[in-house]
Amino acid sequence: MRLSDISKCVDILDLRNFDRKDPEFTRFHVNSKKVCEGTLFFAIKGKHHDGHSFLREAWEKGATAAVVEKFVKDVPIPQILVRSTVETLGKLAKRKLEECGDSVRICITGSNGKTTTKELIHHHLSKIVGYPIFKNEGNMNTEIGLPLTILNDYHGERILVLELGINKPGDMDKLVKIIKPSIGIFLNLGSAHVGNFDSLEELFYEKAKLIFSLEPFSLAIINEDDIRISNLKNIRRNLRYSGFGRKKGKVRLAGWSYEIENGSFATRSIYFIDGKRTEIKLKNVWNEGQLLDLSAVLCLIDSMGYEVKVETFEDFELPDGRFKLSKVHDILLIDDTYNSNVESVKKAVGTISNLPAKKRIAVIGAMKELGKFSGWYHAELGRLLGTFDIVFIYLKDPEILMIRDELNGLNLREEKDPLKLAQDILSVVEKGDLIYFKASRAIEIERVMEEVWRNLSNF
Repeated sequence: MRLSDISKCVDILDLRNFDRKDPEFTRFHVNSKKVCEGTLFFAIKGKHHDGHSFLREAWEKGATAAVVEKFVKDVPIPQILVRSTVETLGKLAKRKLEECGDSVRICITGSNGKTTTKELIHHHLSKIVGYPIFKNEGNMNTEIGLPLTILNDYHGERILVLELGINKPGDMDKLVKIIKPSIGIFLNLGSAHVGNFDSLEELFYEKAKLIFSLEPFSLAIINEDDIRISNLKNIRRNLRYSGFGRKKGKVRLAGWSYEIENGSFATRSIYFIDGKRTEIKLKNVWNEGQLLDLSAVLCLIDSMGYEVKVETFEDFELPDGRFKLSKVHDILLIDDTYNSNVESVKKAVGTISNLPAKKRIAVIGAMKELGKFSGWYHAELGRLLGTFDIVFIYLKDPEILMIRDELNGLNLREEKDPLKLAQDILSVVEKGDLIYFKASRAIEIERVMEEVWRNLSNF
């Protein structure tokens, strides 16, 4: 992409320090630490840092130019002045998608399971269509992350599988404007980010904008068990709906069981696809939420006209941090650290109660972005944890203390220092125990988990 290409889709207010008429940009970054030669650096002002303060570092690392909202004096880097660096980033990603021609853009929304669903779709389609499939990596799913991954990594693949993350009003509008989804998947609705909205209903309608953005007669995959999501069929009528769930839908999750083969856990799941019984064997332990994610994937694959080949799922590895179970010296560790809300904890607790364990130990941190609803949701979290034998509270954020009243009489322990907390856990754990780690990403409870893992591995 060259400067002349940018000028065709962006309103450039002014230029400074350019000695080449039309430089080319090969990489796009907002983090100055990732800058390399050929980079176009976007100076974005965030909650804690202002990218304009890092222009010199970007220049010294070889950036070709920077997109700015204000000129930075005394830094010789070529600067492109625009009204909004974030909007400019989105416009460039949108232009790249348009230039690459027609493609099928499968977009996923929901409070839980977006990454697992994206990875499952990519895993299955990559094995059956015979050509590369694009996906946004990790959690690059915001108005900043999604354009970056398109600009840096998209090379014209005919099918894109994208998770769309929102955390405030208006976010979905920005994402669908960039992407123009071909197919929409609405997995579920939970409390994640509800504190940034006036109500759960407002959060629902923000996510539902993915479905509303689809062109007439496009395919929409929806959770038939959630009446709010299912009712979208009566609001946006000119779409081709296909549903999944436990109770009804094109694909129904009928049941599942856990087994141990050669010392490793496996999940045997049963689905009905248009009434036909289908059994799928999966590596490791999958909870109900993850199995419902798979039902959405089966619904998508079948509705797109592809054959569902169940054997392609047998080697699928669950993403890190998403209820991923490991075994160390006969101790089960469940890494559920990616994020936290009561809905995902409820699914996890239901599964944990069916796993063999001498003691069930929970290591819990706060749930963030709940705002005025925090007290209620943390109290509910406390009630869910009542089935554990010991609960360790990680006190990095005091919001977690709101679970105390619901855990009276339980073996409850608290610690703010992650290393001390890990040692406290190690002092009570023994062979045959299960340890469950859960908190919002901002809490970084994985620091505790990694220390426990490291010590157990050295036993």
